[in-house]
Amino acid sequence: RYVSIRYTGITVEANSELQGLTVGCVGSGTTIEYVESFNSDDDGFEFFGGTVNCKYLVSAFNSDDAFDYDQGFRGKGQFWFVLQSDVLGNRAGEYDSGDKGALSASPKSNPQLWNCTYLGSGPNSANAKNDFALIYKEHAGGGHYNSIFADFRDKAIQIEDVDGADARERLEAGELKLENNIWFRTAGDDLNAIVDQDFVRTYLAANNNYVVNPSLRGVSRTNDGNLDPRPNIGAHPYFQQRKDYPAGDPFFEQVDYIGAFGDDQWLTGWTALSMIGIAGELTATDVEVVSSTASDYSLSQNYPNPFNPSTTIEFSVPARSDVTIDVYNALGQNVATVVDGQYAAGSYSVIFDASSLPSGVYMYTLKSGSTTIAKQMILSK
Repeated sequence: RYVSIRYTGITVEANSELQGLTVGCVGSGTTIEYVESFNSDDDGFEFFGGTVNCKYLVSAFNSDDAFDYDQGFRGKGQFWFVLQSDVLGNRAGEYDSGDKGALSASPKSNPQLWNCTYLGSGPNSANAKNDFALIYKEHAGGGHYNSIFADFRDKAIQIEDVDGADARERLEAGELKLENNIWFRTAGDDLNAIVDQDFVRTYLAANNNYVVNPSLRGVSRTNDGNLDPRPNIGAHPYFQQRKDYPAGDPFFEQVDYIGAFGDDQWLTGWTALSMIGIAGELTATDVEVVSSTASDYSLSQNYPNPFNPSTTIEFSVPARSDVTIDVYNALGQNVATVVDGQYAAGSYSVIFDASSLPSGVYMYTLKSGSTTIAKQMILSK
């Protein structure tokens, strides 16, 4: 427990590398929890067979895949986090079962992974290797449930579809499952855009996979303290649509959120991400529902105004929409994001705390699709 593995990983020879953490045929009696692989020159973690169960894993800024499993890995996982560099890193998950010459060998890979948050290189990254969030190949199976996949340069997922033993066969046999997950900021804003394969789109749509904004508090890859992958849970309707945990399995914590983080920012204090100032703890935005109906977009005048240090802002949307409300100073600089998420039709109220800002005149702007509404407010300390 509580191990940070930093600046590791080398290529020994072709197809033989040392990862940040290599786990070979380790059994379920071993405890692996709160382990970070940071800046490995190959994969962050690779599992070769075995049944080890792992919680609270962090794979950050590694040069190849964040998580890789092969050769019949059948462990359980919960609370796995990925953050990839904007210039390097391949897939967040590259999942295999057997070697090419023994694809039908047993046991087959079938790990069950719950509450993951995987963040790629960014949708505008120049990193062409960040082509999929997940790729299943070489007869791989396994499951991802109640997880978040976001910020990938290209497509969300590819499932191998070839003659003979392949990952599609495992999907159709019910041995590869992707259920109750959120996908965001990959190649587009719907399943048609983020997935090329028709059979994968059909499967995802039938199994509670949604392309929506998960409303994370902050995503950053620099040491500005603005990485906080906790969601604003109360503002997100899709977080209520979770898959039930396996009955009677003591390994899985029965949590009430999707992704690797709830209220606890568990990166703090022991990870390289925390120690070098990338990860921080940002204040949650508590958005309250005022009404479940609205006929148009609106943004109210804040009250009180002038204010010190907090004020209430109300807004409305006529249909389910992605909404941001940003605050700008007199120089036009964005100094705060008050709202960033998807909201059902209705009216909402949010409290903006400006304790960290100087007195002055500020603009706050609601944006949703082609709609932009701006108002002015005065902070007087």
